[in-house]
Amino acid sequence: MLRISPVDIGVPFCYLGKMNQSAKISDVLLPDAHLTGDSKPLSRSLLSVDSPEGRQRVAEHLKSCPYPHYEQAESPGLLLRIDADGCRTIGRFVNRNFRPLNRG
Repeated sequence: MLRISPVDIGVPFCYLGKMNQSAKISDVLLPDAHLTGDSKPLSRSLLSVDSPEGRQRVAEHLKSCPYPHYEQAESPGLLLRIDADGCRTIGRFVNRNFRPLNRG
């Protein structure tokens, strides 16, 4: 027979009411948050998303991510996968898995 202590039973019930509690950001993390990223306001950054500058920022970020990298292929609906060794494969995602295009 499974025994549950009174403390275990009471924990879920503390979440039944409204949770209007404010969260305090750590004094240690807050200065670090200001040091990372651009110093311009978020609204200005969002305005530049669909611009050459914004696309360049995205491209630089994606190139800094681990391999494989993906780029848009010449044909609509297809992607170019670039592996760490430089191997390039054209394909598409099916059920969240990359499938190479069968050329034949």
